[in-house]
Amino acid sequence: FEERRGKYDLAPPDQVLALLTAHPGTIFLDVRSPPELLVSKFSRPHVHIWCTMDDVSRLRKNENSHLPGDKKTPIVAFCAVGGRSSGAAKELRAMGYETVLNAGGLKDMDYLK
Repeated sequence: FEERRGKYDLAPPDQVLALLTAHPGTIFLDVRSPPELLVSKFSRPHVHIWCTMDDVSRLRKNENSHLPGDKKTPIVAFCAVGGRSSGAAKELRAMGYETVLNAGGLKDMDYLK
């Protein structure tokens, strides 16, 4: 986690937990590929919009149907390692979402169980 933290701007667990405590309506955004969803599951309610390292365009295409209309609603993005969710977090901020954290990979999020 620490070696990827600086590279992908990963939020530390205490920051994610503090956000969830302050904003129980925080949205989790899973940007992993469909095959990855079959391998490992995230137990909390979440939105899935598949992104790649080079293509986050699905975020804008699915904004009205999958993302909150209120840009103040916090979003916690994750993928398998943290790279794709880093790109997604940057794009979400560019779209006007005010609070977006990159939690890294699903394997990093065991503190949420």
